[in-house]
Order: sequence, then structure tokens, then C-alpha cells
Amino acid sequence: MLLLCVSFSYTYAGEEEKWSEDKTSLKMEEREVIPYNFSLKVSQENGVATASWDDFPANRGFEWYKLVYSTTKENPVYPNDTVVFVGERLQLKNSFKLDAWKNNHYVRLCAVVLNDDYSKDRYCSETQKLVTSTEDFVRKEEKKEYVTYKESQENKVSIEKDQKVCTKEYVPVCGKKEGVYKIYSNNCVRESQGAIKVENKLCNADKTEIKETKKESTFALSLALRERINELLTDFLEKLEDKGYSDAEIADAIDVVSQRSETLSKQAKYKNIAGYMMQELQSMKDAYSDPLGEFQWIFDGF
Repeated sequence: MLLLCVSFSYTYAGEEEKWSEDKTSLKMEEREVIPYNFSLKVSQENGVATASWDDFPANRGFEWYKLVYSTTKENPVYPNDTVVFVGERLQLKNSFKLDAWKNNHYVRLCAVVLNDDYSKDRYCSETQKLVTSTEDFVRKEEKKEYVTYKESQENKVSIEKDQKVCTKEYVPVCGKKEGVYKIYSNNCVRESQGAIKVENKLCNADKTEIKETKKESTFALSLALRERINELLTDFLEKLEDKGYSDAEIADAIDVVSQRSETLSKQAKYKNIAGYMMQELQSMKDAYSDPLGEFQWIFDGF
């Protein structure tokens, strides 16, 4: 009788161990989604959606946020559906363009977590739904309609053949068009948009001072490499503006990229590239920073 009990106990323990191994060997997409309340909020303006959420606990093995978007699935999930944003734990906001061809839009946030046994889980929010119409894709401030990619291509036939083509060099200049002062990335862009060149100080009412002369680079880089870096940074800023980022959000994004560049600068082979990139990023940030931002708190309580 005693031998029988021992044999049964051994068999049960072996089955339990096998069940545990089977569970941890499952791929993330095969494991069940774990519901989590991120207090996800989603709104849209001019066809651009803005999502914000609460942060995920720091001690839970967090790896990445994945903001998932679908126009057909009411409960999209990572990695099965389109990811429009990948972020770190304290990146709690993102904007992206909606599909102008669709009326229903489903947005969901998932946090990817690495467990102690090296398996991964997904903690996902409830899905937020947006309903749009054609009118939602009109950018009123420019008095133009940007409804579909197809229409934008068809509209190209109306562009003059001698339209000026500009480089992506970043040498900020102040221009005036229809009574509005604006900083343009360079003089060519200002001319192509029909703005009149004015004194830089006229743009400084809302922007920080535009440097009349750019600081000479102290980094040993070829002209071709510096141009490639400037083009990369300009593309980065244009992408943020297209997503509808505010000036403050763009300045914060520049800080994040600068911090990452500083990390790379500690490696000898990247020191000059990262150093030059940080220098250019700081110059670009000046156009988006609020010089009075640090003074706002002194008025609190009144």
C-alpha cells in the first residue's frame, strides 16, 4: 500500500512539471491577453488621432508600449494588427494619421512584459473607437482638403512645372505670409511658399531667438556626412509636425533623441557623429521651445 502511494505521487509531480514547461514555452501571441486599465483616451482632429494613457508599473518587467490600430477589427492586438507607435514606459502620448478611406477606427494599447521565466505577456487596454466622416480630414487652417492619397496625387497636375525644388538644409529664417509670421527651415522653402523675408525678431515673439549664424562645427566630419545628418534630422521634425505634435511635444521629442545620441557619444567610433547631431538638435529645438516655460510656476496660487 505504501509503494502505491509513492508511485502515484511521483507521477503527479512529473505531470505538473511537464504542464509548467508547456505553459512557459508558449509564444506571446499564443498566450491569453491580460486586461489592464491604462485609462486610454483617444481623440481626433483633421484626421489625426491623439492617444494618451497612464503609465505601466515600473517593477513589472515592462519592455515596450505598442499602440495598435485597425479599421476592421473591434479588438486589435499586438502583434497581429498594425502598430502605429512603439514607446518606452514614460512615453504616454502619441499622434498618428487615420485612414481617410474608413469611417470606423479602433485603437488599443498593449504593454509587452518580460516575465521571470523569460516568457512574454501582453497587458492590453479596452479598445477605443473613433467614427469619422470626410469632413474630418479637412485641414481648415490651410483651407485645403486632404481627403485621400489618391486625390492628393491627382491634384499634382495643377502644380506649376517650374515649381522650385528645395534642399532639406536647416538654416531657419523668418517669413511673412497673409499677415502671419512663421519660421521656415531655409530661405528656399520660404520663397517656394510665397512668404516675404522679414527680420528674425518678428518671429521671436512666439519663438526663441533664431541664430543669425550657425555655430561652427568642432567635429571632424565630412560635408557629405553632415548633410546626411541634417537631412535625417529634418525628416524627423517633418514627421512629428505631420503627426500633429505641438511645439512643446516636439521639443520634448528632441530631448529624447539628444539623450539617446549622448549615450552613443560615449563610444569612440560614434563620438563625432553623435556630438554633431546633439549640436544640431539643440539648434533645432530653439525654434520650438517656450522661453517662458520655466517661469509659469511663479504665478501658481494666485
